[in-house]
Amino acid sequence: MSCDFVSCCFRINVPTEKYRTIGNWVGAFVAALILHYILLILGIPSDLLLVVVATGKVVQWALNSNADDDGRNNDNAFIQGEGGVENGSSSTMMTPPTNQNAGGSTSTESGVLQVDPYDTTTSPLSQQQQQQDQNDNNSPMTTPILPRPSAQRLRYYFLDNLKIFLTALVLTHHVSCAFGACGSAGWYLGVGDDDNEAVTAFSEVLKIFTFMNQGYFMTLFFLISGFFTASSYDRKGKSPAMFLQDKVKRLLVPAVVCSYTTNPLALLISQWSRDQSLFYFPHAGACWYLYWLYIFCFAYTTLADEKAVASAANGQDNVIVEEQGVVRDDDFNRQQSSATLSSTVEEHVTAAADVSSNQSFQFPSTKTRIVKYGLLFCGFYMLIVAVLTGVHTFYGMPIFIGSFVNDIVMFTAGITAKRYGVFDRNIAEQLDVSLICFRSIVAIEIAAMIFVGILLMWSPIWYLVLGLVAGPYCVDMNLALLQIFQVTADSVSSLSRKLAKAAYTVYLIHPLIIVCVTAVYIEAYNTLDGIQIEFDDDSPVSPTTIGNGDMAMGWVTVNILSHFICWPLAMCISRIPSLQGFL
Repeated sequence: MSCDFVSCCFRINVPTEKYRTIGNWVGAFVAALILHYILLILGIPSDLLLVVVATGKVVQWALNSNADDDGRNNDNAFIQGEGGVENGSSSTMMTPPTNQNAGGSTSTESGVLQVDPYDTTTSPLSQQQQQQDQNDNNSPMTTPILPRPSAQRLRYYFLDNLKIFLTALVLTHHVSCAFGACGSAGWYLGVGDDDNEAVTAFSEVLKIFTFMNQGYFMTLFFLISGFFTASSYDRKGKSPAMFLQDKVKRLLVPAVVCSYTTNPLALLISQWSRDQSLFYFPHAGACWYLYWLYIFCFAYTTLADEKAVASAANGQDNVIVEEQGVVRDDDFNRQQSSATLSSTVEEHVTAAADVSSNQSFQFPSTKTRIVKYGLLFCGFYMLIVAVLTGVHTFYGMPIFIGSFVNDIVMFTAGITAKRYGVFDRNIAEQLDVSLICFRSIVAIEIAAMIFVGILLMWSPIWYLVLGLVAGPYCVDMNLALLQIFQVTADSVSSLSRKLAKAAYTVYLIHPLIIVCVTAVYIEAYNTLDGIQIEFDDDSPVSPTTIGNGDMAMGWVTVNILSHFICWPLAMCISRIPSLQGFL
């Protein structure tokens, strides 16, 4: 990885101090690769090790959280013991839950009144007391009433809507896997195995559909996550410890819970539907994305130049986004009540600083985008990784087109886009070619991918040609979708807010829902059609031949039912108070 690319994207000086160099991470990859082969020899899935390590991290986080809570409770009890609790009998008491009072004051669970320092309307102190405190410059108890800074109101609603689209696409992609589009081992339960004579014309269409999706859609998730990772790191005070603790809560906790519950349950339902012996097996499943996103976030804390990041305190890099109660978070945007997003005026970003930041970034030219990032990084380097790993998955991550190196490049691109305000301007205006020319290039790349997928699949030169075509396709397809959504979907509605809030939960629960709906479809098909869908002992996808019409009808039925179940259910789950901090 060239130093100029790393310096541009992560804003670091190469080489850096120990544990902050690219060499350390390359060494970590080599060590992980060696361990990966050892696990293969032992017959242990590498994603199981990922789940176990993440479980330990979650347990450590839970213990630290409990210790912090106990410490805060003890401190509050000590303070109240001297101050005279209302009942006067004890230094501790049962306290009501948090309530929001007028004027921005908050009554906490410990009974301590917290004040919004930016509130200028009403204060829990009387006006007379406020005046007295303001006149007493030596009083250590004075709470300053600061003017609330006017945050720059930037709208990234198109990223919300793009994530909704991508989440729905992932769900439909996995429904397609249930109908033979991903081979004999590509999904928990399915029909129409394309490795057998059961393949049909409709299966071929689904195979091309999933092939094209695989080339870009998860990398676009990483790009969007990288965009919000930068701002999330800033909001945590540029503290790696605080930032990673939050990532454990929002990424690893949901991933570990699903790895031990919903994912094994989906496997059990598949085994029951196939009349196989039942066995419980925790695994990452679709949550591999969350595990790897945490790894990327950890890498960011070690690679980010503290001097560059700290410049946010002088009016750079810390864009605060607050619009009608929607707070832009790092993973999936969450709807929250309007609240103070910064404790100091210095952390706010001014428009002038953004303009200066934009001027220091040169948007990649078409040649650089296709040759350097497409052919070299996302094509050639990805081909090397595929050869080195030698299997379809690497610690849960699918190793195919649009993975690993592509994910790293797009996550880095998201960070760069945030730091330099790329999405604050029209993407089309930053291109060095006309929009028509750019879209024509994307159309050619799509046609080339379809040609490779249909005519050259599994031929001797397939991997080489695929590497040359899939890399530029990944880069330009991501950019094309960002540009289209920025122009056509940069708006918000009540429904889009609910869908954006539920998207994360949909991603977590959709494998279980799809498997359940598919199992019901198979039972209904066996009952109504008279043709029994049978399974081999070594494959979760049935080799039974099903006609094109039945396959298409089954795919549409399972697809619609899965969406209609997943999204409303996710909306309900994400509204559970005890889960909102995690989802």
